[in-house]
Amino acid sequence: MARFADAMDARIAVGNEVISLSQLKQAGRIRRQGTAWLLMLDERSRGKITVGNLTILFQFVTPPPPNRGRDSPLRCVAPGRPVWIGPLRGGTVSFLTHLVFVIYLRSVDWPRKPDIEESRIASCK
Repeated sequence: MARFADAMDARIAVGNEVISLSQLKQAGRIRRQGTAWLLMLDERSRGKITVGNLTILFQFVTPPPPNRGRDSPLRCVAPGRPVWIGPLRGGTVSFLTHLVFVIYLRSVDWPRKPDIEESRIASCK
């Protein structure tokens, strides 16, 4: 069922014919309920509704088949195994790798910057 206000203009395909909203009102194929006009639509109905400078196109289509859950990532996890185990292992490996690298960098004997005074004294001897 579609509800139309008086400010709306529409062209609707009902059955095999395309009819404007004003023609539906004149022919009595649309009924008034309060401030709105009601029109029964079937699954073959389609149309164009205009309200001011806004245009809406509509058409009924058959819905896609229901998703059987094949794309769900939770089905990839072994039964009985918590989902958070994989990220926990990855985080642990990353932390340990960074820790070992920092310990290595702290233990390296870095070369000293040359001191100008030491190099001048060494060259005078």
